[in-house]
Amino acid sequence: PRAIKVGGVSAPRPGDYDGDGRDDLFWFAPGAARDALWFAGPGRAFVSRPATLDPLPGPDVPFLAATWEAQYDPYGYVAHAFGPTPPDQYGREFGYSNTLESFQRNYERGFRVFESDWVRLADGTALAAHNGTERRYGLPAGVTFDEATRGQMDDTYTVGGGNGNEPATFTPVFAADLVELLRTHPDAYVILDTKLDHVEIVAEFVRLTAGRPDLMDRLVPHVAGQADLDQLRARYPIRNYVLALYRTQAFNRFDDAAVVRFVRNNRVPAVMMWWGQRNPGLSLSANMAQQRRYSAGFVAQLESGGAVCYVHSLGDVAAISSFASKRVGVYSNGPFPPFTTEPAPIEPRIESGPLV
Repeated sequence: PRAIKVGGVSAPRPGDYDGDGRDDLFWFAPGAARDALWFAGPGRAFVSRPATLDPLPGPDVPFLAATWEAQYDPYGYVAHAFGPTPPDQYGREFGYSNTLESFQRNYERGFRVFESDWVRLADGTALAAHNGTERRYGLPAGVTFDEATRGQMDDTYTVGGGNGNEPATFTPVFAADLVELLRTHPDAYVILDTKLDHVEIVAEFVRLTAGRPDLMDRLVPHVAGQADLDQLRARYPIRNYVLALYRTQAFNRFDDAAVVRFVRNNRVPAVMMWWGQRNPGLSLSANMAQQRRYSAGFVAQLESGGAVCYVHSLGDVAAISSFASKRVGVYSNGPFPPFTTEPAPIEPRIESGPLV
């Protein structure tokens, strides 16, 4: 047989990729590098022809349409920022805390899919926090997360002081803490809404979960598009991820047809968008200013491409119930099933925004 040299970090994956009973050879490298698929031909030769092949298996159970048909509750509901905190001494619940107590409380309530916001500190530490909430962690006025180190922060997340009320305190979650939570809660998934340093934050989780794909596969990053996905897959063969349309909508990029094409080309497991009905008379960015992107037709195209769809960020019982009846997933701070009369969570005041 004739030897053919393949450079780079490509690895051979033999298999019958065209169903003719002969082993073909797929040379695969993670990331954006071009792969090669050689088909076995007559006389022990290899031939090439146009082909598309995705070597990664499909998404896990929580991101399958069939799962949502049978078990929308719990998998269609996402606890936004780990969900609301436990009630404090005044009965107040707080949204957007991204704290340990929020995860624990909402896991106990039955949630299995969570979302959390992630920032990167100046020392490289990854923290579950939303940009604009720096004061909750004891950082001085004017100091942003990317300028701070872990040593400058309090050991608590503090919220709700003033007007004669004592503040409530909760426990911050760092990257290593989340990995441990996934180890001790083997049926939990966490969607990573990384802020700014997207690749670096995911790379930190790859480092912390080295040798444990059962953990890394349950960390589900938001991605903005092809370049973003390729950069992440250069570090880990990510297959559970959510296409986050708000990342491009503000810049009038990635309109519906391009999104559908991306979903089909990449077998995207999930897409998230603003919950408001899109106004076709407005630009993408103008729709985003009004929290609009959803349309039934757009979602139908995405679902036909194999993706499940989420809307965010809403807290109206009627709207949540309507989306649930359509099997469209919901990112919410609350209320949640069984939709009792519990108070709506209080959203913290922030220095910059919006909270997404």
